[in-house]
Amino acid sequence: MGRRCVTRGVALTEQYAVMIKSLRQAAWIAAVAISAGACSGGNANTPTSSTPIIATPPPATTTVAPPVATPPATTPAPPATPFSGRWSGNYIIDRCDGTGSVQDLLCGNARGLFPPGSSLPISLDLTQHGSTVSGTISLGQITGVVNGAIRTSGLLTLSGIARSGTATATLTYWDTRASGNAMDGFFEFNATYSNIPGIAAISARLGSVRK
Repeated sequence: MGRRCVTRGVALTEQYAVMIKSLRQAAWIAAVAISAGACSGGNANTPTSSTPIIATPPPATTTVAPPVATPPATTPAPPATPFSGRWSGNYIIDRCDGTGSVQDLLCGNARGLFPPGSSLPISLDLTQHGSTVSGTISLGQITGVVNGAIRTSGLLTLSGIARSGTATATLTYWDTRASGNAMDGFFEFNATYSNIPGIAAISARLGSVRK
């Protein structure tokens, strides 16, 4: 009886050994299979020499040109010498105040040469250098030389004396502006005659004076 037990224990021990060995072999086979599968999976996406590698160009991009700025409309610059040139037209008498015999001769409504409201011829031939202006003036038959300057406001100031026979006209005030080919403004002058007593102070404005 004791011997049988020993024999049976030995048999069981051998069976356990075989089972353990089988389990180890199975585990090894499974590990190899898993390893092979991992390697096979890692190489699945690896291109072979028979599969050409095609370079894919980058997606086309659209180049948008920057907007072109439109320059603002510019106003033509005024001429550098707006008063230069020959001007001609008419001037209108606004007021005439005289003394002595000149009052009736020059300012009288009946026979005066410069009655208020009358329109008379005027011409100027001017040259401008910077802000300095010089030239000649003609009030009908009375002509002479004038000189002046352009103020910062753009208005012209002139002074001068014009003569014709015994008549003399002395500019006492001149304030005009030039706009393109037209000149407008106001002026005053004193009129005298060498052989007639008295003096006339005349105020006038430019009518249609152009160059």
